[in-house]
Amino acid sequence: MRDRGVVKVAPAGLDKRVALRRILSECVPFEPSVIMNAGDAPDRVIMAELDVVRREEGIPTFKVGVRNLEEGVDLFLPSPPRGVLPFMRALRDAPVR
Repeated sequence: MRDRGVVKVAPAGLDKRVALRRILSECVPFEPSVIMNAGDAPDRVIMAELDVVRREEGIPTFKVGVRNLEEGVDLFLPSPPRGVLPFMRALRDAPVR
């Protein structure tokens, strides 16, 4: 999935804001910019951080919410595996530019 521009941010316990800043500084911009799968309440920090990057630095982002995170996302998917797995498969099969 790395070749498709999909980034998984932070295992449990890691400061996601720090992880996100590192990913943005080292990996972005890339195609398709940022796809964020955020499903836990702490991930609202990530959504806010992406909004800052989008607004202040002009880096395009695409925010995907799952489970209990619908507010502030560009796309909401049902809880795994019904919504997320087909989405990930579609990304895997998408042509790379």
